[in-house]
Amino acid sequence: MNKTKKAEKATTDAPGINFQTTESVTDACPEDTGIQSPVPAPENVPPDPFFWRGITDEDVKDAIHGSCLETICEVLSKNYRGTPPFPMILGHAILLMSATLTHKGEEPGFIVDNNGSLIPAFHITPARQSRLYINTGHGNVPNAYVMVVAPSGAGKSLGYIHLAESLGYTVMNDGSPEGLKDAAMENPHILLEIQELSDVLKGRGPLGRFRKGLTDMFNAGKFNDKFSKRTGAPERSAPWFYPSVYAAIQPELLKALGRELDIEQGLFGRFLVFTLSESDMGYAFNPCNRDDEEDLNRLYLHLRAISEIKGVVDVPDPEYNTKFTEPILAEISKMMRPLVLRYGNEYLPRIALMLAISNDPANISQTPPVLTTVHLERASIILYRILAMAETALGALTNLEGHARSLEENLQKMVQLIDRLSETNGAGLLLNQISRNSNRTGWDSKTREDLLNELAARGWIVIARNGQKIESVEKGCRIALNRPEIPSGIL
Repeated sequence: MNKTKKAEKATTDAPGINFQTTESVTDACPEDTGIQSPVPAPENVPPDPFFWRGITDEDVKDAIHGSCLETICEVLSKNYRGTPPFPMILGHAILLMSATLTHKGEEPGFIVDNNGSLIPAFHITPARQSRLYINTGHGNVPNAYVMVVAPSGAGKSLGYIHLAESLGYTVMNDGSPEGLKDAAMENPHILLEIQELSDVLKGRGPLGRFRKGLTDMFNAGKFNDKFSKRTGAPERSAPWFYPSVYAAIQPELLKALGRELDIEQGLFGRFLVFTLSESDMGYAFNPCNRDDEEDLNRLYLHLRAISEIKGVVDVPDPEYNTKFTEPILAEISKMMRPLVLRYGNEYLPRIALMLAISNDPANISQTPPVLTTVHLERASIILYRILAMAETALGALTNLEGHARSLEENLQKMVQLIDRLSETNGAGLLLNQISRNSNRTGWDSKTREDLLNELAARGWIVIARNGQKIESVEKGCRIALNRPEIPSGIL
């Protein structure tokens, strides 16, 4: 069996300090699939720690091979010159597939009595009123929340969003929670595009009131808002409502405005997170895509056929969620646990369903696809990659305010500065190398020393002089990152 090992970078010039890295191993699934999936751990042997961080974009491309997700990614990529970042393309593709698969049933919430009359079926959950749903819990509907965290100018707007409109969706990119519900009463198929999630996190304007609403409407399945007659506000209700959401934000704004509380209370935990860095920006929009019309028509016909699939999809392994979550929860930071549970319990079968849809429209029928353990393995690979990106985007968030938050931000900036300097100067930086390159930070020498001493106390860096580890900075010392101790999301 072919194995590939991927290790995180580790650097040190401090003698006697071993910066042990973690590794992730992948291996091939049964020969007839060619799918990459995690190597099964020997019995009673725990998996490598942080194994999900070793999954690459190439592994994900292998996992989506042969599915409609692969086709959507290929079509979306033609909108760019150069090589667009695959995570952004995949996020767009997953959202379009979510809209394709999530539709209200023809006669939701009713059953036929002995006289042939329709009567309300109150025991039927909103999820089970869907045209297509996964048979877990009280029904799992494949809508999705997607967040792209990328620098300014990345072209984060959702590609081919009008395809969702051709599938019966109303696309909204502004307004208030009340406006969203008004629109849902006319058409419950909603795709909300939030081009600046920072407006939601700031809590200002109409979008600022979406913070709790986005959390609630992910899988509530319905809404029924009744107000006092004294307010004069209209009642709003819908018996079926599973919107999908696309949100974009710059990484610096996410770190400045986001809170760990947004993970704890479930807002960020509902999002599949896709991150881009400045090094991913070597591409441009392609305004002269000659295949555009043909590709759009081909994709529309394919998605239209998929949107007509009806029925119930069963999951082949009743322990699918714990097999995904338990190895991760044993290693990952406590603050990320809400994402891990959401990914394993709800998103894993949703992504598996998307992978079960062929990239050949001739193979699409109204009969629900049959999920296999291979689909779950493929979906796990995709979610491992997304989880690693979520750690990068969210792992350094705190609930601190004022001076404490400012201190935390400065500590992170110092770690990032040391990281950048180490790439060009090697590990084990001299103190004056850090001093010379921190002119625009606003730090004086005392602030720099305090920051470095705090980082050493946390174990994020190692300070050494004459080959011996010391506790605080002093003249002639060298400084190196202790990467395994640095929380996710900082580097």
